[in-house]
Amino acid sequence: MTSGPLFPDSTAQVKSAFAATVDNPLILADGTSTDDGSPTLGRMVNQIMDELDRPDLEGPIRNAIRGAIGFWQRERFAFNDGVLTFQTVPGQAGYGGADLAGLNVMLAIDSAIAFDASGTSWTLRSVPMSDVEGVGDQAETGQPCYFAKFTEGYRLFPIPDGVYTVRFTGHVRLGAPATDADTNAWVDEAYDLIASYAKRYLALHRLKDTALKAAMDVAVGEASSSLKGLATTMAGTGVVRAYDL
Repeated sequence: MTSGPLFPDSTAQVKSAFAATVDNPLILADGTSTDDGSPTLGRMVNQIMDELDRPDLEGPIRNAIRGAIGFWQRERFAFNDGVLTFQTVPGQAGYGGADLAGLNVMLAIDSAIAFDASGTSWTLRSVPMSDVEGVGDQAETGQPCYFAKFTEGYRLFPIPDGVYTVRFTGHVRLGAPATDADTNAWVDEAYDLIASYAKRYLALHRLKDTALKAAMDVAVGEASSSLKGLATTMAGTGVVRAYDL
């Protein structure tokens, strides 16, 4: 015979009883939750552990997720278009490293524009470094008209004779979320792609599970096609723009 009422007489009692019977640290004693449902790196890790029923593989799962993001960084989707904007320094030809610290890393450049102090803009032309080095006067200064890519930096020519704003738009390197609580497009829009590719990697290299690997091959293909199809549709309809002048 129970010592309490047979039926809870308030919503609070129902919540408290539920919280006490489930193993979920995000549900508090009063039945409220600290989990807002947003996609995060931690959620992806936990979901994959649950789907594989392998809580012992947390470390390898995290490595597989990082590897998946690194692999798919080279592909262009709607969410990894971006902008790199920096200002020139009079007399400085090259820009990279500390000059661009904390800014987007461009993997492909669609457009390059420069602005002067009055807001007048013009297009910078992309040329090979050999073309810049082949011109007669390497010390020529003036309004920059050309840029050449070198490693993760840029050489402008002529050497800027003043402060100009340079804006590149195109495919940027989007890294993985830094902590479990962080989110970005890789664990949100591209969740299915990254999770499937991570499980494919684990199936191939850790679990030696050919059936799971084959299933994830299909899942990766479907997720990739869906994301690329969305990017094509959005670009074609003009819904997405890399920048706004």
